[in-house]
Amino acid sequence: MRDIGVDVKTPEGEWDGDDNCPFNGSLRVRGQIIEGTVYSNNMSGSIIVEREMTRYMKKYERYEKRTRRYPAHLPSCIGEVNPGDFVRIMECRPLSKTVKFCVIEKGDEFKFEANYRNLTYKSIDKKFRLNKNIKVFRGPEFNCLNEESINKLKNQILYNNKENEI
Repeated sequence: MRDIGVDVKTPEGEWDGDDNCPFNGSLRVRGQIIEGTVYSNNMSGSIIVEREMTRYMKKYERYEKRTRRYPAHLPSCIGEVNPGDFVRIMECRPLSKTVKFCVIEKGDEFKFEANYRNLTYKSIDKKFRLNKNIKVFRGPEFNCLNEESINKLKNQILYNNKENEI
């Protein structure tokens, strides 16, 4: 097993002698690290990974959902993945016309910040989401919001609004 320079869990699967493996072969990984879900595994040795992002539309004061699909090489040491599984992929040299990423980790041990953002915004009412006091969500505590902390934030925003009116 070779160290790929990224803090990931070492795969326990067997290597089939493929050189395009970052852990056992000679494939170098560098650049972006992308987290997403497996959309398709119909190709041999490759998968399609889909990532969802939300983007704020300032003109309409709404959020839009955008998706992007990345073809990625699946090394044999990672093992089988099924559609819907969470994976982490990393950029590498072009392996084919479309494949420029390689799977470096699978499983739901890691959390996706984008999914946390989506859950948080969906669980907060629209008037609180578009409030100017929402700056509370931009910080290290952003990723650990649950129902109790959301209710505390709602009460804090309501309290600040009442003070501003007086």
